[in-house]
Amino acid sequence: MPKEPVERCLNLDILDLQRGGLLKIAAGGPSELQWTTNGKVHSSVGYELEKREDFPVSMRLQYKTSGD
Repeated sequence: MPKEPVERCLNLDILDLQRGGLLKIAAGGPSELQWTTNGKVHSSVGYELEKREDFPVSMRLQYKTSGD
């Protein structure tokens, strides 16, 4: 199977998550972002933050794709 060109890959930017307030939401437990085309989910990433003294110290990611 040929590799996907970088230009066609989905992008996940930690600064965009922070600006959108999604890191504050994630502090309470697992969260998920989804990418859709025509209303159908084709990819998602689950994430969970570990915090110490209310400061994020790590982020765990779990990717899912439909293979389309």
